[in-house]
Amino acid sequence: MVQTNPFIIESYLSPEYFCDRVEETALLTRHLTNRCNVALIAPRRLGKSGLIHNCFQQKEIRELYHCIYIDIYDIFYGLKRNLYCRQ
Repeated sequence: MVQTNPFIIESYLSPEYFCDRVEETALLTRHLTNRCNVALIAPRRLGKSGLIHNCFQQKEIRELYHCIYIDIYDIFYGLKRNLYCRQ
């Protein structure tokens, strides 16, 4: 019998589908409300973007801030690819 993965790995959908990052969400939300700089560093596909989107959905963030999310991954790697092609 083939088992299917219960986790959504495509993109962030909503807080209802986000799980097991309660402490990280609280910490990031606290840093955002205190205007602290934060760097999330981890390998690809470990939920960094989902964590950011989940923090944006927290009441204390949603009611006080206008959040903008910009993913520069494709821009960065597109430029990197073009530089290698020119050499």
